Amino acid sequence: MPILADLDDTLFDTTARVQRCMKGEKLDWDCYLSEEYMSLDKPKQDVIGFIKSLNEPVYIASGRIRERQGSTTTSQLESLGLNVKGIYLKPESWKYAKESYWKARVAIWLTAHGVRINHVLDDNPTVLDSIANALKAFNASIPRLWLVNNGIREYNASVNGIGWVRLDVDGDTLASKCSPFGILRIALAGDEYWLMPWIAQEPRHNPPPPAS
Repeated sequence: MPILADLDDTLFDTTARVQRCMKGEKLDWDCYLSEEYMSLDKPKQDVIGFIKSLNEPVYIASGRIRERQGSTTTSQLESLGLNVKGIYLKPESWKYAKESYWKARVAIWLTAHGVRINHVLDDNPTVLDSIANALKAFNASIPRLWLVNNGIREYNASVNGIGWVRLDVDGDTLASKCSPFGILRIALAGDEYWLMPWIAQEPRHNPPPPAS
């Protein structure tokens, strides 16, 4: 069964990139979300070994920006020797979207197109919770979840059964359009809150690297 895996601090240790992109006590996200210091990323061999032991195809869902980091990301993945079938990075227009919703979108899109995810690996428990709840709303089976944080451990998601709906806001008028896939943009007082993107378009940034 396929694996859905994150990149930064899951497959790769980005500590050195973070250090180079600090401005004072704050992380410069434009620096971090660029190719400038990605050469400093180090593969996490324990995680890569674990994935290889599962002997399943891998799909990547990451908060990296495809227009800025797509080329180097593909090169990084080619060096790992994983059977990567798809790479899903956020487009520039989605750079402010929360990773938890972006990755849940990828999970739903794959599920809707016949990819039954059996394992998910991420360093953020909020992402794992989001994916589990999104798949439950889609009436799909919930995969085994693995939290990559000082090692790898199986994670029990907080699944509350809350469904996903599409919400469009026009001025002060709230109209909802429900979908079994669930979506979602909420715009209030001029601000947009992306809860879950529409599933109509495949979120792949480019062809995957060749399978090893």
